[in-house]
Amino acid sequence: FFLFFVCIFFFLMIRRPPRSTLFPYTTLFRSAKYGAKLHLTTNGTNFSKEILVAVLPLARSISISIDGATELACEAIRLGANLKKLSNNIRLLTRACELLPEINPDIRLAFTVMASNIRDMPELVRLAHVLEVPAIDFYSLIVLFPHVRDEDIKLHKPLYNYYAVKTQKEAKCLSITVNM
Repeated sequence: FFLFFVCIFFFLMIRRPPRSTLFPYTTLFRSAKYGAKLHLTTNGTNFSKEILVAVLPLARSISISIDGATELACEAIRLGANLKKLSNNIRLLTRACELLPEINPDIRLAFTVMASNIRDMPELVRLAHVLEVPAIDFYSLIVLFPHVRDEDIKLHKPLYNYYAVKTQKEAKCLSITVNM
């Protein structure tokens, strides 16, 4: 008995650099011939022309996780991160989509708001505008461990509210969609 499964959406989250694992791409390419589309959540650090050529035609949406809009916040929160390299990779992605209008995935930034990066929220809108990313999803940090309790935005509600309003105003001015 052969079980035939057709994917309408294919969700893939790679925790290791894409060059180090072939299984997700093999599965993706096999599913693509049945019309599967990819939702890729990535930290954006390993984009290359080769990966974009392979993945973009299959992508329905691409969400790029980013921890800060300034080098200080981004590189302090995510060890080994380099905001300049990440920004270049994001722009490589958006430029590829501009040059290939038949490929039109929904591209957005994903930003987890915490005490360490609340002040970066409006700056992220400006960065998204420069990188030509049309949307940002803001998520609240869910504190699961006591050592990060101070990062809970519930403890910084007035500061969060101030920057949330500022972020929404900036997004309206720059025509960036924000989801908070």
